[in-house]
Amino acid sequence: MGIEEIAGNLDRLSEDYAVPSNVRKMLKEASNSLKNENEDIQVRINTAISLLDEASNDPNLARFTRTEIWSIASQLETFQ
Repeated sequence: MGIEEIAGNLDRLSEDYAVPSNVRKMLKEASNSLKNENEDIQVRINTAISLLDEASNDPNLARFTRTEIWSIASQLETFQ
């Protein structure tokens, strides 16, 4: 799975209204970070992972959404 696909998965998840709005915002920021070609790829990946880590700690997050966020973060970690 490539960076573009991961960003697409983040976009899809950020549009799910079952996800709390503050988490949706962080997911969108992570996606935008991955798409920002003005920065080094490692900076983009690290920024996205950091945002996903913060999002996954939200106490109002459903378990399956948290698991999905962890899965996406793990996929990004393979690029480091």
